[in-house]
Amino acid sequence: SYTVRISNRVTRLNSENLPAPCIVEVVQWGMTGLNDLNSAFENNYMLKKVAEDTYGAFSGVYSIDQMFCKCIELESVPERLFDYCRNISYMYETFAYCKKLHDIPSGLFARMENLDNMDAVFRNCDSLTDIPQDLFVFNTRLKHMNWVFHDCNNLVDIPATLFRNNYHIESFYGTFDNCDNLKHIPGSLFSTNSNARLFENTFCNCYSLENIPAELFRKNRNANNFNATFANCHQLKEIPTDLFDDNRKVIYFRDTFSSCHGVEGESPYTIIGEVKYHLYERHLNPDHFAIPIEYYACFGGCERLIDYHTEIVPARWGW
Repeated sequence: SYTVRISNRVTRLNSENLPAPCIVEVVQWGMTGLNDLNSAFENNYMLKKVAEDTYGAFSGVYSIDQMFCKCIELESVPERLFDYCRNISYMYETFAYCKKLHDIPSGLFARMENLDNMDAVFRNCDSLTDIPQDLFVFNTRLKHMNWVFHDCNNLVDIPATLFRNNYHIESFYGTFDNCDNLKHIPGSLFSTNSNARLFENTFCNCYSLENIPAELFRKNRNANNFNATFANCHQLKEIPTDLFDDNRKVIYFRDTFSSCHGVEGESPYTIIGEVKYHLYERHLNPDHFAIPIEYYACFGGCERLIDYHTEIVPARWGW
C-alpha cells in the first residue's frame, strides 16, 4: 500500500478507464482547482473511506455524476462532504450501486442550495434500511426525484416528512421502484408537493407493500401521470376507493395496479352528485375530469375486484 500526495493543479478526477481498482481511502482533499468529479471513484470497489471537504476543495466543482458509483465497499460518507458544492444543480447516480452504504448523514446535501435534480442518486444501495427524515429538508429547489431509491431492496421505512420542504418537486418517477421490503407508505408523504405531476412507477414492484393510505395523493391536484404506480405490488389487499378523488387532471392510468392479484373490493371511484365515476368512466364526465389518454391494463390481473369485468372503456384505451 502507498500513500499518494497530489499537488499543483488537478481539475478533474476520473476512474472510468482505470484498469483495476486501487484506492482504499481518501485521507484529505487538497486545493488543486478541482471542477469535475464525474466518475471520480467509479468502480473503485476497494474504497472504504473518504474525508470531508474541510477547506473548500470542491468550491469550483460543477459535476459529481457517478462520483462513487459501484464503490461497493463504501459503508458511510462524512456529513460535510458536499458543504462547498454549491454550484451543482444536477446529480446522477452519485452513490449508485454502493452495496454496503448503510448510513446517510442527514445534512449531506444541506448546503447544496442550487440542487434541483437527484436522479438515481442512491440506486441499488442494498444496505439502506432507512432514510434520515431531514435528508432533503434544506433543498427547497428540488424538482426531480426520479429513481432516487430505486432497487434499495432492504429499505423498510420512509419518513413521513421526507419531502415536506420540497414544494417544487414535479416528478417522482420510479422513486421507490423495486424496494422489495417496503411495507408501508406514510399518508402525508406527498402532502406538500402540490406541483408534483408525475408518479409513474413510484412504488412499482414493491412486492411487500401491504396498504395504500387513502390520503396519499390528496394534495397533488396537478398530477397527470399514474402509469404503473403500484404495478406488481403483490401483497396489496385493497385499494382505497377515494384514492384519486382530488386527482382530476390525470390522463395516464396505464398499468397503475397491474398484477396486484390480491386486491379485493371495488376499484377507485369519485362521487359527483349521486353518481359514481370509476377511473374507466371518467370520460363520461369531461366537465369534472380530464379524459385519460392511456388506460391500458390499469387493473390488469386484478380479477378479485368486483368490477373487474365491467371496465367498459373506449377501445383505444385497451384492457
